[in-house]
Amino acid sequence: MQKSEGVVRRRFALLAFVCLPAGMLLSQTHVPASVENPRLNRGDTVRIDVQGSLPPPKTATVELALVRSGQMAYLHATYEPAGTGGAGGTVTAVIPDSAELGKYDIQAVLDDKKIAAGQLSIQPPGKPEAVLTDLSPSATYRTET
Repeated sequence: MQKSEGVVRRRFALLAFVCLPAGMLLSQTHVPASVENPRLNRGDTVRIDVQGSLPPPKTATVELALVRSGQMAYLHATYEPAGTGGAGGTVTAVIPDSAELGKYDIQAVLDDKKIAAGQLSIQPPGKPEAVLTDLSPSATYRTET
């Protein structure tokens, strides 16, 4: 009996492990949303336009989630509903100076609803110019062995 109980427990653990990510995906709300500018610097304001109908959040908790390599960082955000008669609204947050550079998947989190909005790239400030310097001498036939 103990051997069969162990098999059942392992199968249940495997089933729970496989179903857990699927359950996490179910909490995501399928509302059309997009990042206004997908390339920003630290200190810039990121804006997500939510096009679908979405009730206003019940609590004051509105966040943007930056997701990369399975890790999530949350930014405090604000939600402004669309004008009268309009559906959706705008979620805004400031990218902190401590944010790591790179590409992130971005989600708006309103109460318990996660709204995927695409990708965001946090880049270095300014527009550094790529410059190639001349080699001196420009060519040589000399080799070392």
